[in-house]
Amino acid sequence: MADPTATRAAGGVSAVEVATNLGACPATWDRPAVFFANLTSLFFGNIAATRALCEMLEGTLNSYGGRLAPVLDLLFREGEVGQNLLVVESAPDGRLLEYHGGVLGLRMPEIVVAEGDRYEDPDLVARVAEHPGGAIDGYVTDAGLVRVAELAGKRTLSTLEGSMLANNKLALHRELLRLGLPTFDTEIAAGPAEVGVCCARLAARGYRSAAVKAQVGASGIGILKVDTWRPDRVSDLMFHDGPCLIQGWVERGINAVRHVHSPSVQVFVGPAVAELYDITDQILDADSVHEGNIAPPHDGGGAGAEDAELLRQAEIIAGWLHGTGYRGPASVDFHVATRGGVREVRACEINARITGATYPSLLARHFQRRGAWLMRNLALSASLPTGDLLDRIAGAGLLFEPGDGRGCIPINFNTDGAGRVVKGQFLFLAPGVEGAADLLTELVALPGIDLHYDRD
Repeated sequence: MADPTATRAAGGVSAVEVATNLGACPATWDRPAVFFANLTSLFFGNIAATRALCEMLEGTLNSYGGRLAPVLDLLFREGEVGQNLLVVESAPDGRLLEYHGGVLGLRMPEIVVAEGDRYEDPDLVARVAEHPGGAIDGYVTDAGLVRVAELAGKRTLSTLEGSMLANNKLALHRELLRLGLPTFDTEIAAGPAEVGVCCARLAARGYRSAAVKAQVGASGIGILKVDTWRPDRVSDLMFHDGPCLIQGWVERGINAVRHVHSPSVQVFVGPAVAELYDITDQILDADSVHEGNIAPPHDGGGAGAEDAELLRQAEIIAGWLHGTGYRGPASVDFHVATRGGVREVRACEINARITGATYPSLLARHFQRRGAWLMRNLALSASLPTGDLLDRIAGAGLLFEPGDGRGCIPINFNTDGAGRVVKGQFLFLAPGVEGAADLLTELVALPGIDLHYDRD
């Protein structure tokens, strides 16, 4: 891949208007579209990273596209023009779609099943060409999506260069420096042989660990935590897209840091306006791998100085995002460290796509303005048929219905080869964070299900 940081036109941040409208659904696209659940394109052609993601998710990757079904009409407003078309590798469970459409009243897209290597199939291209929407979109806009758009006589909502640049960690770091925004202590390694030298420099500044970040990564792929005093050898695969960032790992007990947490600002980048519509907090495991999200942040500054700083930085970054040519939802992830009574706010990365926070945030804000929500990935120790799982949740009085003040919305189920549920993404709505957490506790305690927390 060519260095995407070289594709940005001079001039820097776009002059786009940035609006803040926390707690409400953003003003999204006003026409239907064709959306490709091209999760295997997240790494823009890095086959090794794609393979690692598939292995990590143990064969359930193709069922993640089902998360799009309940939210697609919230992103692309169908109106009277026509129905959204969703292209997935594995059809979402019909019983779950009945709940989303019948009980929740969400408009379901037309669904076509096609694996990523079949996107140029003439029948699929013809179907895309006939769709009343003028554009196609996907998790990312890669060369394959651009090719399908060309064949079907459509346009992509984001440019290829914009999608690549907006998801590039080195590009973001350089832009943060140019804009004068706070950054982590950072060294740049051109190859594996330079990682040790970079780590030694960070060790001299008091860091016990460092984060090795590939330019493009997702779901824990492309980031490694290493000891600064004796880092393990870093694979050449981390340098697929060029130099890596080596950043000081800010943690409790190191360099007088008392506390850390990981909030995010949810953004929708439209043609003329970029909207900041939610502040969330990531739920991370011990290795900083994403397991869920919560809003409002359970460990944040409320409506105080921290939120103001998050929004200030996010507004500037949203302007840069617009200038790259990226369009659509994005999550700007931050790291907040408390040191000497001061909260230090730094942007970590941008996930310029529909993320693990986009689904729950859009659904939550659709059903309740303000309020609290909690989303967790929960795995089953023993698989269950969809109907059995939904019936048990409903039987316990936990299944959300419109008008309820609280309840659980199963967003998507990840299934095994027999179509049985092995994991799911569950959204809990309540007036406050404590109430949402109580719903999670009630669900996990249901007999006969045996749920446990899992990564995204």
